[in-house]
Amino acid sequence: MPTNSVPPPDARPARAEDRGEILRIVGEVYRRMHAVYGGTPPNLDEKWQARVEESLDRRLGRDVAIYVIDGEEGRLASVAVGRLSETLPSPRRENVMEGYIEWVGTDPAYRGRGYASSVTTHLLGWFRSQEATSVSLNASPEAESLYRKMGFTDEGPRALSIRLT
Repeated sequence: MPTNSVPPPDARPARAEDRGEILRIVGEVYRRMHAVYGGTPPNLDEKWQARVEESLDRRLGRDVAIYVIDGEEGRLASVAVGRLSETLPSPRRENVMEGYIEWVGTDPAYRGRGYASSVTTHLLGWFRSQEATSVSLNASPEAESLYRKMGFTDEGPRALSIRLT
């Protein structure tokens, strides 16, 4: 629950002119992740930004959705980015669409107001409209309680991963 009693403003789908602000907030997400997990610092240079912009230009509205909340003076307060992927058919289900929440970030000036919940809820609605059967994400220790309140669990088969590069 937000720390104040004022409900967050409604999220909206991102527009092309939001790209710079999306990159600013996502860059902050990567910097915070590095502070928690260490390792090689994230390279958030112009080359990375150009790759993200090219990918979003090609995929937004297809297999990628972004929801944002506006802040003050042309800045974004919060952003959630998700992608949809088709997996191989399962004997348990015909629908093989799965969602992944790539990034959720809120500008530090707007934290504690329910903005991350709002943009994530809108993103989950998009996944439902695309008939995704499941949605997964990787949560930082700081954000895990938010996602658990929204119904995310670690029950079922344990997801493991390996970094190949």
